[in-house]
Amino acid sequence: MTSVSALRRTARPSQPRTKADKLAAAARAAAAVRVYDTDPDVIAYRIEQMRARVDRLIWTGLILGLLFTMANVQRFAAVGEESYSIGWWIAWLLDPMVSLVLVGVLLGEQIIARQQIAAGPWVRRTKWTTLALTYGMNTWSAWAALDWSLILLHSVPPAVVFCAAEAVTTLKHQITEAVHAAYRTAVDRALAIRAEAERAEPVRTVLPAGIGPQGPHSPDIGDRADDSPSAQQEPAGADPADDGQDRGERPTAPDAQAAYRAATVAQLREEMLAAAASGEKYQVTWRDVQARTGYQKRWCEGVLAEARRGLLTAPPAEESEHGEPYGPHVVSAGTGTAPHGGV
Repeated sequence: MTSVSALRRTARPSQPRTKADKLAAAARAAAAVRVYDTDPDVIAYRIEQMRARVDRLIWTGLILGLLFTMANVQRFAAVGEESYSIGWWIAWLLDPMVSLVLVGVLLGEQIIARQQIAAGPWVRRTKWTTLALTYGMNTWSAWAALDWSLILLHSVPPAVVFCAAEAVTTLKHQITEAVHAAYRTAVDRALAIRAEAERAEPVRTVLPAGIGPQGPHSPDIGDRADDSPSAQQEPAGADPADDGQDRGERPTAPDAQAAYRAATVAQLREEMLAAAASGEKYQVTWRDVQARTGYQKRWCEGVLAEARRGLLTAPPAEESEHGEPYGPHVVSAGTGTAPHGGV
């Protein structure tokens, strides 16, 4: 039991111990949330959720208004009939007959409005006719008695129903426009961030394989070609935090950081595939990634693990103009070595 407990404690990931580590972890979590928060599909989904709430509120008020008018219309239609007689019961059918037609028209109008299709003239005529009939049957007795308080009382529900019937379709159309506009804005923003990250990438220079010894710890190794905007390999024994790159140029915006991480993962995955194709062992560790990027151990281990997880779905390694795949046996200009082996 003691050994099992010790193994469990050992297997647990290390927790941030200092205040700076905790703040760094919180910043990484916030950056990950922001990546999804600004995703075009997430933005469109949130607007769709708001559309559903607006629909529920408007339809609730509309149904309550129709229920209120049903009692008034029954009273109007059952004038002169004895309570609970056949005519009294049949009078209850008058308002639902009109209201159900109105609701059906509104539902159909909502569907075509969501597809941004203009409704035909008879759709609006039917809607206005049913609303006008409902208003007339509700307020007829009040107008006959010329009782202004009753006129106002019985005019409010039909007026609300009329306004809701007109507003619900217009809102449906305009919310659809809002979804499209928000999606386009988010896509344009993401493309701009990606273009900025691509402009920051160094020019890739590839020399034929076989120039100098291979291995990640070659004493003469210099900057190596890489697809990542920050992937550079340092000489053995160099300070991992100092790779000759100005750390002030690392991305600070959450979206740019996410693009930076994705580019690093893609480059590592490409190297793994190229090494596997050549039958070599991939020996890059988190220290090598730290030497390239200058990030902390946890970040470097994370991108390595993510690159390994994506090997099953990764595309085959591309070949250079010399017929050699990019990866462990490709060296950069100014170096005579290849950075590492294969998987």
